[in-house]
Amino acid sequence: QSLRLMQESRDLVPNPSKEKWLALRLFKAGKRLESRMALERALRTLFRADSEMMTLHKMMRSFFMEDAARSGFMMFPDLPLKRRPFITESGETWGKLFPGALAANTPEAVIVGANEKVGPEEKVGPDEDRILTIITDSFKAAGIAVKLSAKELPAPGSLVMELNPDPGTPELLFVQGGEPLSCGIAVPEAAGEGAARTSAVGERMRRCLARGNLVLALYSRDINNLLPQVALIFEPYEIPLIWYSFSSHPTELYERLLSGRRELFRKYPEYADPRYSSACEGEKEREGEREGEREGEGEGEGEGEGETTDLSPGSDRHLTALPEIRVLVIGEDTDMFRANFSRQTYECREACAEAALKKWDLSRYQFITWFSDQDFYEEWYLEDMVNAFRITGADFVSKEAYYRGRDFVSVPELCEISAFGNVESAMFRVASYAEEDILNKRFSGAVKGYAGDRFNYIRDFRGYRDPAPGGDPSGSCYPRFRQGELRDRNPALSVIIPVYNNGEFLCFKAFASLSRLTVFAECEIIIADDGSDDARTLAVINWLSRHYENVKACLLPQGGSGSASRPRNHALEMASGDYVLFFDPDDECLGDAYSVMLRQAREARADLVIGNNCRAGARLVSFNNYARMLLIFDGAPVRQFENGLLISDLAFRTPRIQSMLIKTELARRISFVEGAIGEDTLYSWEIMKLARNFVLTDRYTHVYYAGRTGSATNSFTPDTFKKLLRGQPGKIAFLKENGILETYMNSFYKTQIAGRLKSMLKECPDSARAECGEIAKEITGLYEEARRSESGNM
Repeated sequence: QSLRLMQESRDLVPNPSKEKWLALRLFKAGKRLESRMALERALRTLFRADSEMMTLHKMMRSFFMEDAARSGFMMFPDLPLKRRPFITESGETWGKLFPGALAANTPEAVIVGANEKVGPEEKVGPDEDRILTIITDSFKAAGIAVKLSAKELPAPGSLVMELNPDPGTPELLFVQGGEPLSCGIAVPEAAGEGAARTSAVGERMRRCLARGNLVLALYSRDINNLLPQVALIFEPYEIPLIWYSFSSHPTELYERLLSGRRELFRKYPEYADPRYSSACEGEKEREGEREGEREGEGEGEGEGEGETTDLSPGSDRHLTALPEIRVLVIGEDTDMFRANFSRQTYECREACAEAALKKWDLSRYQFITWFSDQDFYEEWYLEDMVNAFRITGADFVSKEAYYRGRDFVSVPELCEISAFGNVESAMFRVASYAEEDILNKRFSGAVKGYAGDRFNYIRDFRGYRDPAPGGDPSGSCYPRFRQGELRDRNPALSVIIPVYNNGEFLCFKAFASLSRLTVFAECEIIIADDGSDDARTLAVINWLSRHYENVKACLLPQGGSGSASRPRNHALEMASGDYVLFFDPDDECLGDAYSVMLRQAREARADLVIGNNCRAGARLVSFNNYARMLLIFDGAPVRQFENGLLISDLAFRTPRIQSMLIKTELARRISFVEGAIGEDTLYSWEIMKLARNFVLTDRYTHVYYAGRTGSATNSFTPDTFKKLLRGQPGKIAFLKENGILETYMNSFYKTQIAGRLKSMLKECPDSARAECGEIAKEITGLYEEARRSESGNM
C-alpha cells in the first residue's frame, strides 16, 4: 500500500531517498518482493531510534522471510522440481542400498530440533514455527515425505534436517530475490542452558552421520568447522536442488553418505561402534545389554561407553588417544604395489613383501591384507576396511561388490557374509586365525564376515594413475561419475579453485555445491594445489580428478606460496571455457545462481556478470551488489562502457571476484600478485576497468565461510602483514595511473587501509604485535609517500 501511494502521489515523498527511489523502480518493474525489501530497508533507516517502529520492523522481517521462501519456488523455473525415483545404474532402489531404510524409491526426511525446549520456561516463538513450515514445504517441493522427530534416531538412509542452531549463532538467514532476509532466533543466555543445547545437537548429528544419514542444518559456525560434511542450508530452494542433483546421480549420493561417515570416524573414532550405526550393519542393537563392554581387542572404541558422550565445542573428549590399529599390507615388491600402498590415507600401516612374510611378527598387527598388481586400491581403501571392522566386529571384511573399470559387479553389500570371493580384496583379523593358516592364505572355518561397500577398489584395471605434478592431468581420468559430458565440446565455464591443505572443505563444501549446479556438465573444474603437504588434501584432489571427467588437477611444487595468487595464475593458463569463475574451498554455492549467470552472460554477450554474496562468520552478513549498483547506474541491470568503469564510481567497493563470471580472454589480460593477500581487490579493480559491458543479477551466488578455523585470513602474524604489504604497490600504482589516488586517500583510505590495519593489530599475538606494527607503519608510509609525490607533481 505504501508503494502504491508513493507511485500515485510523489508529493507524499518529497526528496525521496535512494532507497525509496529504488523501491519505486522495482515496484514499477513488477518485482513485488524486491520492492518490499527495499521499502523495508528505507523504513528501517528512517525510524532507527523508534522502539515501536523497530518492533514492527521485526514483525515485517518475519513475514517477508515467509513470503520470500514461498515465492522462491516460482522464481527458479529452470529446475524441474518433480518427484524423481532413486534408481542406480544397476537398478537398485533407496531401500536396497541402505538396509533398514524405507523400501520406497525416495528417502524420508526427518526434521529434528524443531520446537525443542531447553529451559522449562522457554516458549516457542512464531519465527521458529515459520522456519519449520518453510523447511517442510521445501522437502515437499522435492517430493520427499516429511516426519518430525523429537528423540528417536532416523532410519538409515533418511535425510535429516537439524533446525536447532547453537547458541553462538545470532540469526538465521534465508536468501531470496534481491534482499537477504534475517529471522532473529531467541537463544538461551545462560551458559549452562547453551552448553546443554549445543552438546545435545552435536551428539545427535554425529549419531546420524554414523548411521549413514545425509544431514542438513541451518547455519552454525561450530557445525561448519567441526562437521563440514553437514550440508548447511541458507535458502529453502537449496533443499529441492540438493535432492534433484543426487536423485539424478544416485551413486554419487551413496558415495557421499559413506564418505561423510568416514570423515566422522576419523575425527571421532568412538562413533565407529555398532550402537551408533545401523542395526542392520553387523550385530543388532541391544539396548542396555552391552553397557560398558568393548567389541573386541584393539578395535578403537572410546572409553566409558556407558556415559553420555559430550562432544560440544570446547570438549576434548573426541581427542582422547585410542589404541592403534596396525595393518600389515602384503604384496610383490613392484612399482604398482608401492603406488597402491603410498596412496592410502590410513596412516598406521606397514608394507611387507610376500617372500618375507614368514619372518614377520604377525602379533604386532590387528589386521592383514594383500594387494594385487592387477587391481587399483584407491585412497580410502584401507581406511574403509578398518572402519568396517570397528562397526561390525567381524573376522574378515571383503569387497564383494566392486567395479571392473566402469562396469559395476553387483552383489549384496553392507551386510554379513560367511565367505569371500577374492583374498586380494579382503582384510582379515589376525587374532581370528592361526598363524599357519594366515601364511598359507587359508581363511575358513566358523568365522563371521562382512561385505563392504563398492567404492575405492577397481579390479583387473591398470589404467588408473594419479595426476603428475606439472604434467597433463587429463590422462589420469577414468571417470565413474558424470563421464563423457564434455568429451566432444569445450566447456562453457572454467571454475578455478586454489587449494592449500584444506581438502576437507574442498570436498564437502566447494565441490559438493558446484556439482549441484544444473550447468555442472558444461563446467570444467580446475583444482590448483599450491604445494599442499597434507596427505588428505592431495588424496581428495587425486580422487576427484580420477572420478570426474571435467575435473583437472594442477599440482604445484610443495612449499606453498602463501596466497591464492600462484595457483590461480597457473590454473588460468589451463582454462578453456568461455567464462571463468574464481572459487575458493571455503565458498559454497547458493542455489543455482551461477547457472542463471551463465545464461545471462551468453544472452548479453557480456564481459562480466556480477551477483551478490554472503559472508558467514560469527554473524551472517550480506553484500547486495545488485541493489547498490542499480542506484549508481540509474536502475539499469545491463551497462555498456567505452573505457570501462572506474572503481571510484563504486566508492572503491567492488564485488568479490567469486561473485563474478568473467570472460576468459579478459581474465587472462591480468594476473594476480603472487605471494600477497588481499590481491583479489586489485584484480577486481582492474577487471572493472577493462570490462566494456556487464550484467547485474539479483541472485546471491555464494556464501563465504569467514569463520573457518585455520583460514589464512583469520590468523594475524608478521607473515600475514608481510603478505599484505606485498600487495600494496600494485594498488597504489593503479590509483595513480587512473588519477584517483587523492580521492581514495580523502574518502576511503581511513577505513579500508588504516582502519583494517588497526583492527588486525588488535588480534595479533602479544609477542608479535611490535613486529606487526612496524610492517603496518611501512604500509601506511607507502600511501603517504605516494600522496606527497602526487601533490608535488601537481
